[in-house]
Amino acid sequence: MSYVTSLASFRTGTEAPRSAFLPEKGAYALHEGWVVKEGADNSFLDPDVTPEGFSPVKVPGTLETQGFGRPQYVNTQYPWDGKEKLQPPEVPSTNRAYLYLKDITVDTVPDNAFLLFQGVQTAFELYVNGTFAGYAEDSFSQSEFNITKLLTKGTNRIGVRVFFYSTASWVEDQDYWRLSGIFRPVYLLSRPEGYIEDWSIYGDSEGNVSLQVRTASPYITFTLEGKSYFSTTGSIHITLPSPRLWSAEDPYLYPYTIETGTDKVKGKLGFRTVLIEDGILKVNGRRVVFHGVNRHEWSPLNGRAITEEETVNDILLMKRNNINAVRTSHYPNMPWLYEACDEYGLYVIAEADLETHGTWNRPRGDDMSSSLPGNRTEWKEQVLMRERNNYEAFKNHPSVVIWSLGNESGGGSVLRDAAEYLRSLDSTRPVHYEGVFHDRTDSERTSDIESQMYTPARKIRDFLKEHREKPFISCEYSHSMGNSNGDIMDYIRLEREDERYQGGFIWDFVDQTFTIDGKVLYGGDFSDRPSDWTFSANGIFLSDRTPTPKLQEVRHAYQYFGIKLGRDSWSITNLNLFTDLSSFTLTLRTMRDGEIVDETRLSVSAAPGETVEGSYENSGDASWLVITLSTPTPWADAGYPVAWESWHEKKGSGFSSNPLAIIDGDFNYGVKTDRYSAMIDKRKGMLTSFVKDGTEYIKALPRPSFWRAPTDNDKGSGLDREWALWKVAGNYMRLESLSAEGNTVTSLFRLAVIEGKLEVRHSFTEGGIVMTLTYHGPSMAVPEFGMLYTLPVTESVTYLGNGPEECESDRSEGALYGRWTFNTERNLTRYAVPQDAGGRTCVKRMMTGALTFEAEDEMMISALPYTPEEIESAGHHHALPPVTKTVVKVLDRKAGVGGDDSWGALPHEGRLTRIEDGDSFTYRMS
Repeated sequence: MSYVTSLASFRTGTEAPRSAFLPEKGAYALHEGWVVKEGADNSFLDPDVTPEGFSPVKVPGTLETQGFGRPQYVNTQYPWDGKEKLQPPEVPSTNRAYLYLKDITVDTVPDNAFLLFQGVQTAFELYVNGTFAGYAEDSFSQSEFNITKLLTKGTNRIGVRVFFYSTASWVEDQDYWRLSGIFRPVYLLSRPEGYIEDWSIYGDSEGNVSLQVRTASPYITFTLEGKSYFSTTGSIHITLPSPRLWSAEDPYLYPYTIETGTDKVKGKLGFRTVLIEDGILKVNGRRVVFHGVNRHEWSPLNGRAITEEETVNDILLMKRNNINAVRTSHYPNMPWLYEACDEYGLYVIAEADLETHGTWNRPRGDDMSSSLPGNRTEWKEQVLMRERNNYEAFKNHPSVVIWSLGNESGGGSVLRDAAEYLRSLDSTRPVHYEGVFHDRTDSERTSDIESQMYTPARKIRDFLKEHREKPFISCEYSHSMGNSNGDIMDYIRLEREDERYQGGFIWDFVDQTFTIDGKVLYGGDFSDRPSDWTFSANGIFLSDRTPTPKLQEVRHAYQYFGIKLGRDSWSITNLNLFTDLSSFTLTLRTMRDGEIVDETRLSVSAAPGETVEGSYENSGDASWLVITLSTPTPWADAGYPVAWESWHEKKGSGFSSNPLAIIDGDFNYGVKTDRYSAMIDKRKGMLTSFVKDGTEYIKALPRPSFWRAPTDNDKGSGLDREWALWKVAGNYMRLESLSAEGNTVTSLFRLAVIEGKLEVRHSFTEGGIVMTLTYHGPSMAVPEFGMLYTLPVTESVTYLGNGPEECESDRSEGALYGRWTFNTERNLTRYAVPQDAGGRTCVKRMMTGALTFEAEDEMMISALPYTPEEIESAGHHHALPPVTKTVVKVLDRKAGVGGDDSWGALPHEGRLTRIEDGDSFTYRMS
């Protein structure tokens, strides 16, 4: 086992890293050769003692993903709940400790040697050659140790004892997997005498630059735009005339250098001003609207040990999907993220590592009197340290437009003081803290922004009628758990009608699930108890960054243009802050039956905030208006679509075809033509055969579809229980009467459980079977209304309707109407828990194999490899049965999926489907 690393090439660098930047020259990455052992004693800290019983470990990396302990997922509750009864600041007696060792050889001891740890969970002690070098908490902030006096020429042993729990565990109760270890990079740094200890730089929208440098050097040189400026005080103030301003739309950066006689650092400056004026948050004088996401650092393989490449890829995914802001929930991220947001253009709410949710949020009700830190002054330094760490690390990033104190930690004087402390450090950015929503004590001083979580758009509208003092931001909203994000457009409409509402941040960006041996695993799958199970899977992307169909709606909701498209007219409102519409390419397409019949390129100009209108000739039944990039950007090529809208004729053409004579058998009614043959079982009252070209398509008795496999939101709101009776109503209905007249067979069924009946009419024509379902019974809420068919395995389905991705009755405004094809086996979206998915809306025609289903007007459809019962009974996708069929639903209506939250919120008004006496649905199977 090799645990010794030679540092023969280690030298004193001329460009040294600082807290605000990633290490460059003069730094040595200490990532290879670490070994670890649980509960190792101090004798191994001696470099003369050979490590025994240690195992190699990957650094950066989490211990639990490498076989040490097990991952545990809990949300609000603390991980020791039910095992020990603790009060802050007590630490569990079952605490684990791991000793990391690494031996390094140094040819020459530098003048100033530092060890830098960018993230260790939860607390750790550092030893160099057996001597204690320091202790650190704040898992997600950088810790730096001066070890110059502890290093010796030759072999040196670095020992890091990591504690799973510490007093810091009380204030790091984020909704996240509980993991431990050295999960971020580690560097050994060399700095020259007179090195630059720290600096703060700020450039406003007027071109004014303020630079403060801390160094022992007697002078500094600052170079910007080819000009050098000198100071012997460490302070420089200059003005750059007419600077190009930084924004998410145009993230222009000015490279600069700061030098002393021995040291040099580089950075990039963005000129921009953030202020709140008359209750409106503005960037460079314009009202900004945040189309944001919350983002955890997450890898499905390595947990929270995420690479620079993965981080930059996340930022590119955001830009390509019209996301303009990110909240670093709920801790400082790796510097990679802030640098990428500077470069590519995203607004950042930079959040400190603070959450104490479990101290006050309990099943029996919130108790704010027990929240940490509250008014407990003994926790004040702990909190201020975390605010200071966050500020000092990222103060020089133009992308950071708001400081956030942390998350869900109640209110009180300590957080009020933390806000005042931040303002004393930085007067150029507002302070955000949502927790004052639960505890209004000193709320005016604690947060400059009215911030709430999961408040429905209608309630925000009502709140803003009375509260106009501050900008309002939904720091978490549209909870994206499973099949969700319904009615997100209601929030978008609100931001366009009330300037005080300035957008929000979806919870959240990616699912926090593991992928092990091809299986997706979530909380509880590691025998982790207590557990909050699947509640970590809330992403608009899966954990491997596969986009979910929800992204189609999010991307449309977040587009920078308000588009209205009619049969022969269009209008576009330019919602960009600084970019003219002429910077984009506009294409208008008209279609008939899904085929393009005309395409026109539009030349249009509209300043930010302006609306432009036009007309066009439309000889088809549908049209698209698509806006694309005219020129390439760092995140997408020219021609990349950034906005779209579609229109289609909703009225159907109806059915007309010659009726067929019915064959009246003893046990069956039948029909036979050159195109197809069919039979209805007189004892069942349902279609038992449909043969075309020698193939039998009815694998199981068709049945009415009143019920869907519950979604995560259905379970959270209790709709799964309310709707449970519909699961059996159609499955166990009983035939009451059967009659035939002309070309029509009518079956009347008594539904199970419900005092209602269902009439099913089969009208046989040369063109196919015209089906009419009519409900007779009380008015009731119902998940859906239609028919379910079990057909032979069909690889793909082509349809004319909304797509191309899965959409729902409350999540289809982002869809485009057209002719689309999908694979039936892949149509069950791989949400962490299998649930109802794969639907399409506004469908006029669906072709599966040799069968076609047509709506009299429009219908909703799905085609999956499993029945709803099979989907509901599987806790994971790998638990689903082998594919042996295609299950097709043809629906008249379906309840929305909701998504304001996933623990009680219902779909918005009008999205909870009802069925009334006499309601009917007609379609044709041909």
